[in-house]
Amino acid sequence: CTSWGRQAMKKILQTKPDVVLTAMRFQKALPPGKTDGHDRTRAAMVDGLVSYWRKLQSAGIPVVSVLDTPMPTTHPVYECVAEHPDNLRACAYDTAEGVAQSGAPAQLAAVSRVPGVNVIDMTKTVCPDDGRCPAVIGNVLVYRDGSHLTRTFADSAEPQFAAELARATDGAFGHESAGR
Repeated sequence: CTSWGRQAMKKILQTKPDVVLTAMRFQKALPPGKTDGHDRTRAAMVDGLVSYWRKLQSAGIPVVSVLDTPMPTTHPVYECVAEHPDNLRACAYDTAEGVAQSGAPAQLAAVSRVPGVNVIDMTKTVCPDDGRCPAVIGNVLVYRDGSHLTRTFADSAEPQFAAELARATDGAFGHESAGR
């Protein structure tokens, strides 16, 4: 990942986009010089995000962190739905637990260290029920596997994402009235 990250950063700095949206899934990364997966730490992930984001900002490129969606605790969601088609509540999971298992805590820790990085948080779209994340919203399956959203759900959430993007970029991108 380090080599890929350096190459991606070089390309981004050459391209100078109007904004960079970052997203991630994991809370932990390998500290510099470590190679064993057991050595991964949250601090290394946060430090890595902070380093990359500061480089982008130093180049005049705004950064928006798209928080990781809550991690389902009813794995895999589509199997749970297939097993419980008449009781989809069995496939819902606790929002707070899903957020805690996602990459969002590491992202938020990094955001707190880099002023000017804005956040898009789609948790309320993915988990609109009070404290619970349903497997199906409006007859649309939310997750296809692991923490990956289905294409249909992502498409249905476009207005909410556009509104969040407009908010995070002071109206430069997205649509402020979308999803409202």
